[in-house]
Amino acid sequence: MIVDRQRERRARAELQELMPLIEVRKLLNISWYRMMDIVRSGALPVYNVSAERVSLEDLPDDFRGLRALPTDVKTYIQSIRL
Repeated sequence: MIVDRQRERRARAELQELMPLIEVRKLLNISWYRMMDIVRSGALPVYNVSAERVSLEDLPDDFRGLRALPTDVKTYIQSIRL
């Protein structure tokens, strides 16, 4: 029971840290088109926190409502490292 509560707290804290994709794009210093390619390919998991339904094939240009976990961004950056 205690372990479940701790896991739930960690999951909630992690979700509160979700980064808007505009911040991810600025961090990576890439264009919207490149950001869309990364998301569509599945290389960077994203979460839809808006009430709008969004499919990866038809992403809006501004990515309104889409967020990424900082840990996933870090993993992505490590995966493209030379």
